Amino acid sequence: MIRILFNCDDFGKTHQINAAILQAHREGVLGSASLMVAGDAFDEAVEIARANPSLKVGLHLALCDAKPLLSRTQVSDLTGKDGHFLSPSTAGIRLAFCPKARAQAVNEIGAQFDRFAATGLSRSHVDGHHHLHMHPFVFRECVDWARRMGFMRIRIAREFGNPLPPRQDFRGFAIKLVQHFTFMSLVPVCDRMLVGFSLRQLDGVLGIWENGRMNEGYLLGAIPRLPDGDWEIYVHIGSEGSEEELPAMLSSSLKRLLQELDIAVL
Repeated sequence: MIRILFNCDDFGKTHQINAAILQAHREGVLGSASLMVAGDAFDEAVEIARANPSLKVGLHLALCDAKPLLSRTQVSDLTGKDGHFLSPSTAGIRLAFCPKARAQAVNEIGAQFDRFAATGLSRSHVDGHHHLHMHPFVFRECVDWARRMGFMRIRIAREFGNPLPPRQDFRGFAIKLVQHFTFMSLVPVCDRMLVGFSLRQLDGVLGIWENGRMNEGYLLGAIPRLPDGDWEIYVHIGSEGSEEELPAMLSSSLKRLLQELDIAVL
């Protein structure tokens, strides 16, 4: 049996993303969203989540390419001149080799978990902006916080595909290939860290290779290839450059395919 969870990242980042998530949940297949607690539209996102309890909400931990929750002086080794977190690759290197950056990350991670807990929302899952939560240092902290706070699941970016995920074309192929094998090399590391804990993970994901381009045509072609198991398909509806993704979440053709294949939507 195949079961699919459709999730949108970056909940709370902007009003446009929040509005798209609400529409996709009420009218489409979207059942879950990942909340950025330092996002500009965080308060609005929390109101939407409270008014729509059927929407599963988790923490979208952000340690790169986003605003920090703590002040700039408290995370100075993780931020640039603009006060925002560094790029994913630069942040990953800092976390690997800079003790001060790791100490600041511990405080920022704790602050983000605490702010999520303060919303009173159910604690569905934990994932990370650009999957930086899979950095071994960050993942260890995430597992500890998620376990103590009662989160149910943590995302491990094990993307479906053998040897590569389904793809629409070869745009950005080299970069995507590097990202793919980077995440795949981290999967067994994260798996080992979860041994002995009750945190659940799904069998795999779709969304890394076609990030921002999870359109109707792609989903109609990729979903029938999924093997039995529980899968997460994640999108970035409402984000600039992801304009095709909201129509996909609302697609009558997608709903019909799921019904024809007897796929349960989580």
